[in-house]
Amino acid sequence: MKFEIYAKNYEVTDKLRALTDKKLSKLDKYFKDKEPIAKVTFKTQGNRFTTEITLDYNGKFVRAAATGDNFYDN
Repeated sequence: MKFEIYAKNYEVTDKLRALTDKKLSKLDKYFKDKEPIAKVTFKTQGNRFTTEITLDYNGKFVRAAATGDNFYDN
């Protein structure tokens, strides 16, 4: 799966990038004919860490968001 990472008020580490790749690669089995594009955004606001993922597949979009104490738990 192709993915683009964006960050707001945060510097994305190599460890977080590798974890994102590992988790998103689990979705590959559902998309056999065409590779989707995922846009991953990491945001911090105070003590809240939010991860948003927007998946673009054949012109359709799926969006998910999670908020927690850090990015690794999302």
